[in-house]
Amino acid sequence: MSSEFLSTKAVERLQQQKDLKHSLRELMQDEERNERMYREFGGVCMDFSRQLLDKEGLDALLELAKERNV
Repeated sequence: MSSEFLSTKAVERLQQQKDLKHSLRELMQDEERNERMYREFGGVCMDFSRQLLDKEGLDALLELAKERNV
């Protein structure tokens, strides 16, 4: 990968996410998780609630997608 790709703020935030020590079981204890981790893009519904990812990680992924015009 190019260093330009790896130097974005979103990538830095995602790299911090991998160091978090959450389990999916712990994350699923949050009663509002389903609502926060559900997104719709151009008529396509995406449910990230069962991914080992917290809200900050999802926000970083969405930021990276926006930066890369995905």
